[in-house]
Amino acid sequence: MSAPQRRQLILTEARAAFLEAGEGINGVSARTIAQRCGVDQALIFRHFGTKEDLYMEAVLGPIETVVKQLAEGAQRAALTDVPTERVQRMWDLTYQVIVELCSLPADVVRAVAMLFFRKSAEAPAFYEKTLGPALRELEAVVESELSNWNHRSFSTPVSVRVVVSTCFWVVVESDVAGRPIDREGTARDLVDLLLYGMVDPEAPSRR
Repeated sequence: MSAPQRRQLILTEARAAFLEAGEGINGVSARTIAQRCGVDQALIFRHFGTKEDLYMEAVLGPIETVVKQLAEGAQRAALTDVPTERVQRMWDLTYQVIVELCSLPADVVRAVAMLFFRKSAEAPAFYEKTLGPALRELEAVVESELSNWNHRSFSTPVSVRVVVSTCFWVVVESDVAGRPIDREGTARDLVDLLLYGMVDPEAPSRR
């Protein structure tokens, strides 16, 4: 096995070990990771320096990558000049974002959940550096489109978090259930729910 292959093996096994333990950086020892890889513990430190650096690259690194890609994808979609009816443009934009969210790797989504549900010590720094800015970028995309279509008053931050958390749940549930995600169908249902709601527009109002 070449050095790059061995390094990748360590990253893969470390990510799996940290996620299985579900206790953040302190849930697994470097010795345990070395045993899983069938290598000497010293080799891990030779490749990554410290267990903290290994955790950052194995667990937090992939999360940061996909979150940044998500924000960049939303920005690209918002900048696309689509000559279409205004509500349809908003529908298309939201659809693209949800499809990207539902395409996230399940182990990465689990890593996010592990950080927050376990009240990990790394969570505040991760939120401040990575997730928080990405959510704000998504909010900015929504805000930039608000004047382009008629809509009820709604909270942009809440709407963005509803979409992100729902898609995270869909990804994890699909993985646990062992069935593929219907990304397009899920995106269509969520966008229709967001933009049009569940109330029949022809039904009498109860207000």
